[in-house]
Amino acid sequence: MSLDKRCPWCGEIIKGRFFQRGHYHCPHCGNYNKIYRSGWIYGLGAIVGLAFIIFLKYVFAIYSIFIFWIIYSIICIALPLEMETKHFIPRKKSTANFTLIKDFSLIKRKILFSEKRIFPICFVDINDKPISHTFCISIEDVKFISSESFDANIKFIPISNFNVNFHKGEKFYLFHDSERIAYCELKNNIE
Repeated sequence: MSLDKRCPWCGEIIKGRFFQRGHYHCPHCGNYNKIYRSGWIYGLGAIVGLAFIIFLKYVFAIYSIFIFWIIYSIICIALPLEMETKHFIPRKKSTANFTLIKDFSLIKRKILFSEKRIFPICFVDINDKPISHTFCISIEDVKFISSESFDANIKFIPISNFNVNFHKGEKFYLFHDSERIAYCELKNNIE
């Protein structure tokens, strides 16, 4: 896991620090973001933290605050960012099927493909030649079909130089750390 996160506005990488848990400012687009504090990872961290404190019998000790602080900081490394705004931001969206190219353990899969995670993608033709620039999407409502495949809703990053109008059946690659990790197919048109 990296301390760096992708901006949900523009898709660029924001450098992170270990104890940075709250708000992030993107130096590329100037927008503000916050840690996405929902989902199973966040809840699991709270349960593990509480169990750890009870196990060590530090429930009423000052150490419990320090232990929760450390566990929360570690959990924040795994959590993606979401836009910090009170306004509705229209975004193009679709659904897609993802077939993993690389093998991931169950835990790595669940963390890597968690809600609101942002990935670069590139659409390709039937000969595997790029037909788009690389740009970012966020994935939501991930439903694993098997250990190698899942379906998810995808939303396109709002600040982008690329006008995306692809149709059902078109293919793209999903990237993580500059390498292809999944081969994907749109299940419906981008709206």
